[in-house]
Amino acid sequence: MSMPLVIGASGFIGRHVRMRLFETHDIVQSWSPSYGMDSLPEIVQRADVIYHCAGATRTETPTAWDRDLAVTRCMIANLKPTARVVYISSVQSGKDSHYGSVKHQSEVELAAWSAKNP
Repeated sequence: MSMPLVIGASGFIGRHVRMRLFETHDIVQSWSPSYGMDSLPEIVQRADVIYHCAGATRTETPTAWDRDLAVTRCMIANLKPTARVVYISSVQSGKDSHYGSVKHQSEVELAAWSAKNP
């Protein structure tokens, strides 16, 4: 059985996803922005199933949104071709806000990766 990875594991949704995964997995890998971007490539490269829950929802700081998109791009750059990704988006995706733009752009880039790696 593969060991799942939860990106954004310290956030509200990420914590709940981890708790549910522990019901069926002995080990669940976790990554949160506080761990630093340098640690993300290696942990993504080991993962077969990734739950991408990261997203700064309660901020008006554009650098937080830039970091969210950087996390998605780093994840995509380091995914195994056979990896499965569950992306937790938002109803705000595509709306006229930085957060909505970042969520939408992440969806677009993940869909492009998925099309290349069916």
